Amino acid sequence: MKKKIFITGATGFIGSHVLRRLVNENSYEVHILLRKTSSTWRIKDLLKKIHLHFGDITEGKKLKVLITRIQPDIIFHLANISVLAGQEGSIADVINVNLIGTINLIHACSDINYTCFVNTGSSSEYGQKDNAMNENNICEPQGIYAITKLASTLFAKDYAKKNNKPIVTLRIFTPYGPNDDQQRLIPYLVSSAVKANEIFLANKKTVRDFVFIDDIVCSYLLAITHAKVIQGEILNIGSGKQTTVLEITKKIIDITNTKAKITWNSDIKKRNESPVWKASTKKTKELLKWEPAHSLENGLKKTLIWEKTIN
Repeated sequence: MKKKIFITGATGFIGSHVLRRLVNENSYEVHILLRKTSSTWRIKDLLKKIHLHFGDITEGKKLKVLITRIQPDIIFHLANISVLAGQEGSIADVINVNLIGTINLIHACSDINYTCFVNTGSSSEYGQKDNAMNENNICEPQGIYAITKLASTLFAKDYAKKNNKPIVTLRIFTPYGPNDDQQRLIPYLVSSAVKANEIFLANKKTVRDFVFIDDIVCSYLLAITHAKVIQGEILNIGSGKQTTVLEITKKIIDITNTKAKITWNSDIKKRNESPVWKASTKKTKELLKWEPAHSLENGLKKTLIWEKTIN
């Protein structure tokens, strides 16, 4: 009998790739939670191959009834209100989804004998750092999104420890790859380069730790097999290398051989950027036996191949 897996946030960038991998492997009975307003464009070809449940993680009582009925063996929690181009949702909405929603889901599963619960964290939880971001760092998040992600991470860790539950938080650094939102940096650069459109950018020195989506998906699957070892832990999922906006732009220009003009707008107000933005991956390698298989160049080339198929 196939194990049941329950996924929130399956229509998002990371969630859709995780879902697609699970469906393709055909080793699980896959259930996903959908809001009636969810856009399913990333997974429309998968909808007949999975079990759909309409609801919302902010509705705790209804969520518990649903979870009790499904009795999942594995839970992948990826639902959140994300940040695009530095824009956050209303404070109430972000708190309700990112924090209260996570608490609701963990409580909804409290009577379920699950074998693995993966909570999805964010590198933004760290705030500004002068060295590689380590899971033992004191976190100083900036903005309501990062604050609520950290709060949900700490709640998941505390609950796992107190209740002996196999919950782990994968703290994801900057993901990229096919089907990403076109407002994010890499898809914007790749799409503009392919079309030879003028590229508008701000701070050349902004740094990020980019990690290819296929590698991120692998970390979720490894969490299933290492659930007992990583119970209650927080694990960085990143490349361990940082890249400036200028460097990533040059790489994409070289790969695409584009004639697109680049305009650097120094008048754009700069956010307080961390001078260092890269993951310390030692703990993840030791406990999860995970490290990225794709170099930045390989990941960009795969992203470019996908971009050309849709243009």
